[in-house]
Amino acid sequence: MGRTIYQYVGENGVDAMQSALAAFACSTQPDEKETEPCLFCRLLCRCYNKCMPQKIRITIKSIVLDGELLDTPCAKAVAGILPIETRPNEWGDEFYFEIPVSTPLDETATTNVKAGEIGYWPPGRALAIFFGPTPMSKGQDPVPASAVNIVGRITGGEATLLAQAKGAGKIMIEKS
Repeated sequence: MGRTIYQYVGENGVDAMQSALAAFACSTQPDEKETEPCLFCRLLCRCYNKCMPQKIRITIKSIVLDGELLDTPCAKAVAGILPIETRPNEWGDEFYFEIPVSTPLDETATTNVKAGEIGYWPPGRALAIFFGPTPMSKGQDPVPASAVNIVGRITGGEATLLAQAKGAGKIMIEKS
């Protein structure tokens, strides 16, 4: 049985998927009459773009971390307002800041988060980046003030590095 693109990416990573797409790309070159790629390439790219998370880059002080936003309506709303540069608030080992997005809790909503996860907190219309314990934590895992929609995660580097950026005057999140 064949695997979906999403399963392939989960097993092999985004770089492998991009290589596979390049290998299967349409070999026909459009001429003046042919302005669109073949049906196979259009369907493959459509599925690829639908299944793939949005890559992002988080910069705070001298720390640069790669991340991704999930394929959910809330995460897409967050992606739609990028880039954003703002002053982060701190709550234990969590940076949070208000963003111009207003969505309710969704199917990803939880109070069980891990360091490196990115959440949207509807009561404060805020994006939260978790990198360690918060004031509500009983162990090493962060605990948000209330449920958050999980919208993404840090993929490149250790989220705990963000502890070195406490007191930062600004944070930037952009598509990469």
